[in-house]
Amino acid sequence: MAKVLQSMQISYSLAELKDVANQLKKETVVGGITIGLVGGLGVGKSTLVRELLAALGGNLAEFSSPTYTLENIYNLSGELNELLHLDLYRLSAFDPSLFRELESSQVRIVEWADKFAESLEECDTIIYIEIGSMDTRTLRIEL
Repeated sequence: MAKVLQSMQISYSLAELKDVANQLKKETVVGGITIGLVGGLGVGKSTLVRELLAALGGNLAEFSSPTYTLENIYNLSGELNELLHLDLYRLSAFDPSLFRELESSQVRIVEWADKFAESLEECDTIIYIEIGSMDTRTLRIEL
């Protein structure tokens, strides 16, 4: 993993998640990068991806967790045209084919990015998600 150049933290209630996704879209999500999500079971990794999909102009009716398929690809409207959503939870070994080179119009978001050292190394940005209370979360973002 590359050296952390910048770090920021966002605390929010679940009711504010849409606003957080829009903030991440503006400040963190750019084409050609891989964003790793790190956090325990049930912290809201898939929920965050769903809200980011909406913020990026994707169709929420197409959203599903890629826990069993490993990768879902969503079409977007706007500057980016594709979101690649990976879930490494069920993998027993790192699969480099999931981390093919991205085009500048694509962004990849990886749930359970910390499952393998190699997958963390593929991430340009890492978002750590922690539960503050039943309805609050804290994101620690390392760029």
